[in-house]
Amino acid sequence: MRLSGAIEVACPSFFSKSQRTPNLLTKFVTMKIFAVISLFFVFLSCSKGYGYQIEKGNTIVFYTNKNEEPFAKKIADHWIENQINGQAKQFIRILKQSKCYHLQLIVKDEFKKSTLTFEEIKLFSELENELNKFIFTSTPCRIVICDGNFKELYSPISE
Repeated sequence: MRLSGAIEVACPSFFSKSQRTPNLLTKFVTMKIFAVISLFFVFLSCSKGYGYQIEKGNTIVFYTNKNEEPFAKKIADHWIENQINGQAKQFIRILKQSKCYHLQLIVKDEFKKSTLTFEEIKLFSELENELNKFIFTSTPCRIVICDGNFKELYSPISE
């Protein structure tokens, strides 16, 4: 581009209209598409996966290690055999802690630990003892009540 006299101003390459270099709009759209695809893969890799799962009836048991699969199968069977399997889907997760397994049970949104009766706490205790006797024989389990994201809210049986 020529201005008055001998001064010459160079045009940046992204303004040129040659076929070899795309214009600014094309570069912007390409960059935006690349950013969207990158974000998609970031979200995909950060999704809330709970590991592997076993589903029997309305009971879904999640576990994170393949060596926990026998426990998951036995828990699902136990839920069916003892008619703990209800009408609605029930979600359980086995989570290995330092000294025991946490058997995480998801409860309804309106749960408040003060609403548990003595009888319900007694039933949780009996269930925990039964699971430790027949399923978790080498490393004990502890029942923990959780919200919909497996965030621990309360353990009805103290350690």
